[in-house]
Amino acid sequence: MSYSLWKPTNITNNDVYDVSNLLINILFTSISKVPQLVLILSILSIVLIATGIYLLEIEKFGNKDG
Repeated sequence: MSYSLWKPTNITNNDVYDVSNLLINILFTSISKVPQLVLILSILSIVLIATGIYLLEIEKFGNKDG
């Protein structure tokens, strides 16, 4: 039990596991309630990020040519 010297005494592995399980359950239940909204938002964010990268690349090449 030497690991108890550096490990917080009030937090056990079971507590961490329960909290992570709770967070995962909340995440998945909220996603299953609004799957279309999450899908649309993720697609939009991917498109926006890709467009931003594309525009930055064009700007870089434009500046090099100019």
